[in-house]
Amino acid sequence: MVKNWNYISSSLNPADIISRGCTLHELKYSELWWHGPEYLQKPVEFWPTDCNITKFAKISEKVPEYKPQTMTFFNTNTELHEIFERYSNYNKLIRVFGYCLRFINNLKLKKDNREYSNSLSPAEINNSIESLSKMVQITAFPSDFRSLQESGSVNPKSNLRSLSPILENGLILVGGRLQNANICYHSKHPIILPHSHPFTRLIIENEHLRSLHAGTQTTLSFIRQRFWPLNGKNSVKNCIRKCVICFKSKPKGLTAKMGQLPAPRVVPTSPFLTSSIDFAGPYELKDGKLKNRRIIKAYICVFVCMATKAIHLELITDLTTDGF
Repeated sequence: MVKNWNYISSSLNPADIISRGCTLHELKYSELWWHGPEYLQKPVEFWPTDCNITKFAKISEKVPEYKPQTMTFFNTNTELHEIFERYSNYNKLIRVFGYCLRFINNLKLKKDNREYSNSLSPAEINNSIESLSKMVQITAFPSDFRSLQESGSVNPKSNLRSLSPILENGLILVGGRLQNANICYHSKHPIILPHSHPFTRLIIENEHLRSLHAGTQTTLSFIRQRFWPLNGKNSVKNCIRKCVICFKSKPKGLTAKMGQLPAPRVVPTSPFLTSSIDFAGPYELKDGKLKNRRIIKAYICVFVCMATKAIHLELITDLTTDGF
């Protein structure tokens, strides 16, 4: 370490002349620039010794290692949403995701216990459906999911309140009042799904095709055997409205264009100069004033003026030419 430290003030430092700037005339006659500080021309004994430099602290030989911490943020909702939008067929989505789950499960097992069959088992398909439903519910109902985990019930202001939801195996199911019904468990407690979600749309389209393009109520009844989409009736209606096959089978007929009105209807004339005739009836009339009088049929002949719409009524006994 250097021990011979000497102090020089800024006013006596020749290097500061250039850094501060000066004219050529000032530099030419500057004693400090050409000869340096005055005390440098004297013996060392007369050099100033006053130095207030702070002593350097000894640096430890053991420097602690700096470990940078890196944090990565990603939007899970967007990535999950892309999974459902990648496929336009419900069955294909279920099977592709089922094979992905099988692959993950095989990585955890020993080689002899792994599954290598070409087709998915019913248990694997059901696991795929439930896993996808969990992903949808976690992103669509985060607050309700948290409330059910903590207290077993949802917020009174929640949209799911009327369904009495329950949480079972990580799925939000409809509670309902069908505990004693002689139906399967999935029909008693269907899986709740959001209204506008690609997964819900795929389910509706699949059930609409499976029911051979049935109407709104029939398609909705098929869906509710396993799922309960919120505002399901409107969701099914919107899906059926976009179905090309249903649109072709129910074409809208064209309305015939009305012809021009005839001249007697629009030209002012005397009343009943041009008339139209129609008959009204039959009406039952009693012939005579006796109690046992017979009942006969009668008709009314209606004369309508084409220009003024005035009417004239005449009573006739039958619809023959002679009666007219």
